[in-house]
Amino acid sequence: MTGKSLRMTSYEPENAYSPRTITLRGSVSCGERDDYFWAEVDPVFDPPALGLVNSLSLILLAPRFVGDAISKSANWPLHVYVCRTRKTPAGSKEVPADDVQILNWGLLEPRPITRSDALRIAKDECVRLGWPLNEHMTVKRGVFCFTVWGGGRKGGNLCMKIRKKDGAILQSSLTPR
Repeated sequence: MTGKSLRMTSYEPENAYSPRTITLRGSVSCGERDDYFWAEVDPVFDPPALGLVNSLSLILLAPRFVGDAISKSANWPLHVYVCRTRKTPAGSKEVPADDVQILNWGLLEPRPITRSDALRIAKDECVRLGWPLNEHMTVKRGVFCFTVWGGGRKGGNLCMKIRKKDGAILQSSLTPR
């Protein structure tokens, strides 16, 4: 789950900051819970956004409701506590519960993918399936998905549909020549 990019908005207080891209960097144990994650924030939180003294680029995320998990959520958006630690160094594998400060209540959801993300996903899938691929691929933007077309080197024509919302591959086919 590390490295996954998500989108976060402020839930309470509403509109406390503009939407942020969150990149998960590592899981954290905190007291009896082991479902916290360190996450990079882009753009960083400026001091006034959350009542801070310094800018904050690495935050601690914790699921708001019992039973929710950031690492395997299927129910988006996911309510999370946006936190920081007072003394424990950012990135630590364990954080004492009394060192965590809740700054905000946020909503986490998959970040919509871009055209270049769709192309990367298609190329990775071709490699995974052992399909020949040609660097000359075309990406068409649809309402709900990207369609990636390409002529495979000595192999055939590729067609892959990738959902914009979360990058899931909805359809993939290779037509042999």
